[in-house]
Amino acid sequence: ASKRKGFDKEVVATFVERGGRNMQRIHTAAGQYAPDATFDGEALLVLAQGSKEFSTAREVNAKYCSRMEVKQSFGTHYTIMQPGMAPKTANCITGFLRRLGHTEVPEAPVPDPPGLVTLATGDGPRLYLVHGIDGDFFSTGASYTALAPMIPPCNAAAFAYDDEAKKCDSIKALAMLYLARVMKDFER
Repeated sequence: ASKRKGFDKEVVATFVERGGRNMQRIHTAAGQYAPDATFDGEALLVLAQGSKEFSTAREVNAKYCSRMEVKQSFGTHYTIMQPGMAPKTANCITGFLRRLGHTEVPEAPVPDPPGLVTLATGDGPRLYLVHGIDGDFFSTGASYTALAPMIPPCNAAAFAYDDEAKKCDSIKALAMLYLARVMKDFER
């Protein structure tokens, strides 16, 4: 049983029953449908790296799409549209659109890694801002909210003095934690 308040067995049963009923309706409506012709335009299929059980989608869709491009996204079939994975999936889609000549497609936002909060974006260097002794009591980056937008073209991010940071028992440990966050930020 879940320990989350308000998340009990009856709620789960209701969602499972409703979801199952919806899936059955869609399955019945689709039946043995097969397109009458092959689509001869550009098509994109985004597959989730973590869901090999859906890899047959490539072969099935290739029968009906003569010019299909396949991209891999992070996560599973069930998570590629969720907040942590959606930016990678969005980048697959926007890259496809740009390749087709759609120049007005904006870059998909890249989420901040845990423990960092972007305060201002720009095309210049990434600037990491460390809180004062108060640990940005009001909110992460509160000390820099006025300053950050005024230093273009810098891309400014503030370190969060969060639960993980509060467990550090020395300045060295805190510095090592913040360094690890910078390294994770470089990886994205």
